Amino acid sequence: MKKYSVSEIKKIIGKNLLVIILFGLVFGAAFGLVAKHRQSTDYIASRNMIVSHSFNKATNKSSLVEADRELIPTYQSILKDEAVAKAARQYLPKKIRKDYKADDILESVTSSSKPTSLIITIHAKTDDAKTSIAIVNAMGKAFQKKLPQIDKNAGSVSLLSKANEENVDTITKPSAKKYAVVGAALGVLVGMILSFSVTSVRHFTK
Repeated sequence: MKKYSVSEIKKIIGKNLLVIILFGLVFGAAFGLVAKHRQSTDYIASRNMIVSHSFNKATNKSSLVEADRELIPTYQSILKDEAVAKAARQYLPKKIRKDYKADDILESVTSSSKPTSLIITIHAKTDDAKTSIAIVNAMGKAFQKKLPQIDKNAGSVSLLSKANEENVDTITKPSAKKYAVVGAALGVLVGMILSFSVTSVRHFTK
């Protein structure tokens, strides 16, 4: 085996580092471009509502509030009923109504609530901000109308502020930055394997 001086070893290592860095940059850029090409953005509009019984004639208000809290999961299940979606569809602008059937509306809508709260938040997620806003507002109106018909003992629905373009959230997937980082890491690994394999064959097996 040939003996190498310190300067020669440093030179070999330097070349390997350049190869590794190059592979990292190329793979990172390639993965980032792929992610950019595949990216799509979802727009999530939300609207809050309160479902509760009147306190006017109640003798034990705390018990009534607790009872209403326990009914929140039931109300959330009713929100996903097809009858509510069909009613909501009638409140949509004609352009959106043409593209969204009741099943499509239900697929785009979810709800959330907090354990200690009477507030239910309706969420609508689509690939267009205005469509998400229209759907979530329509679902609120439809639920307010249909809940007493579906459950005569249910509390009354109070709709809070309408969803608008200022409070729409966005989710863009996949993340180009995350893809670039993964690509760079993979490139570094591939570069290390190739460069040190070639180095071993060229210099240290003789």
